[in-house]
Amino acid sequence: MNSIELIIKGKPIAQPRHSPGKNKNVYIPKEHPIHAYKELIKLTLISSKHFRFIESGIPVALGVKMYFKVADKPVEPHNENDYHIYTPDIDNVVKAVKDALSGNAFEDDRQVCKYLEVGKFWTHGEARTEIIIEEIEE
Repeated sequence: MNSIELIIKGKPIAQPRHSPGKNKNVYIPKEHPIHAYKELIKLTLISSKHFRFIESGIPVALGVKMYFKVADKPVEPHNENDYHIYTPDIDNVVKAVKDALSGNAFEDDRQVCKYLEVGKFWTHGEARTEIIIEEIEE
């Protein structure tokens, strides 16, 4: 089974909704942090020594664990690995991860047929996104 694990350092970023621009075209402003987040995912993937592109037609399982630093939110104290119930929405971060991996780790995000563990957690350590990509053997 082809499997790769990535750790993306820094706060997980959600895929924003596209804003209407001139002529009703939709876009995400180029200064939005989502662009740097997706680029970091791509660079981390490409620099991984275990990286192997998963061709079209091969099903993929994806795991995404998001860790948010406790000090980043003025809320009551939390323990390490407690669930993070605040924004961003879990599905919007997963969407950003899938978009960054599409065309880079696998041909298209429609190949993702199964989710492994997906969760949002607090951490006293470094904010990060942990990604697992697995080729599903039929």
